[in-house]
Amino acid sequence: MGALLCVENVSIGAGAQLVQRGVGFEVAAGEVVAIVGASGCGKSTLLRHLVGLEQPLAGRILYRAHDIHRCGSAQLARLRREMGVMFQSGALWSSMTVAANLALPLQLFSALSADEIAQRTRFQLELVRLGHTRDLMPAQLSGGMRKRVAFARALMLEPSVLLLDEPGSGLDPLSAELLDDIILHLQADRGMTTVLVTHEATSLFKIADRVVFLDIQSKTLTAIGTPSDLLAHGPPAVRQFLNRGGFT
Repeated sequence: MGALLCVENVSIGAGAQLVQRGVGFEVAAGEVVAIVGASGCGKSTLLRHLVGLEQPLAGRILYRAHDIHRCGSAQLARLRREMGVMFQSGALWSSMTVAANLALPLQLFSALSADEIAQRTRFQLELVRLGHTRDLMPAQLSGGMRKRVAFARALMLEPSVLLLDEPGSGLDPLSAELLDDIILHLQADRGMTTVLVTHEATSLFKIADRVVFLDIQSKTLTAIGTPSDLLAHGPPAVRQFLNRGGFT
């Protein structure tokens, strides 16, 4: 498997404040990589950089060998259509039904017919066990249901890579397990690549091939490896974090 995504000596900030510096790692095609660290260490900010929504202070991010922050707008739009993104809040359109939220990416970026779009919408909602919500508005859903709808929407364009911000946060255990199972199924069946921000212990050990640890004190990546290896042999601060977070 070759590297699909490369983060090369990247520094990120929030306004004038440095959040992380010199971050570097690769994500292989078909790999599930989890980004972890204490609250405020820049996990979600880094994920937004991977999509090209924010500009790094230094370094570069390559997707399929293309520097996503130096692409032209048309090329960046094409690359983004290969990325399925789920934001932490869900980011559903509040004025559109659940079905319309899912259908919109296909209406904008595919040549599928209305019937084909409706069929794929039904399939993806059934995948996350929310087929009964297609005519509801986002405000009529619980927070966990909105996140599952957002997950389904991230799959609508059949992306090559999923970028997920806290997919299991706020979900009941069965719903969180369902999303984990879908991620593993997509990896096994389609070779799907997934990068996710998470603090969920069960998910981390169940689905992550490797873990990237962002240290809030040194403001850099201090460890990368399998969850089990980091828990057993990682730097003291990493092992302490994993144990404190219940990663046992």
